[in-house]
Amino acid sequence: MLARLRALPAADRAAAAYARAREICELDVATNRAIGEHGLPLFQAAFEKAGGKRRLNVLTHCNAGWLATVDWGTALAPIYRAREAGISEERAAKEIILAPQPTKEFVTVEQIAAMALYLAGDAAAQINGASFAIDGGGTAR
Repeated sequence: MLARLRALPAADRAAAAYARAREICELDVATNRAIGEHGLPLFQAAFEKAGGKRRLNVLTHCNAGWLATVDWGTALAPIYRAREAGISEERAAKEIILAPQPTKEFVTVEQIAAMALYLAGDAAAQINGASFAIDGGGTAR
């Protein structure tokens, strides 16, 4: 981008930079909407399997929404599409997330807090640069 801007007359650089930024934003929105389109059938299947009578519970992590992307987000895109399609988000996500998980239970706030307290304490002083999966065995399968 810098090389492209430097090749332009100085008076044209700001407009060119803004135009490219708009293109990047539009591409990001389209990419994340596509994630939603691909995730929607999973939500629909889970919702239909359960008879469409319960709400869907959704658990996401990391930069699931607008913090890391423009508009739709990534992990939340299927949830937005499910809402547009009239499906209760909480139920589909719960069934999709828990279906392959060995324990079939969501991690509790207390379990996450216990890990955070451990990691903040002296006993974990030599733990550096590690990731811990608190997911009921979902990543171990």
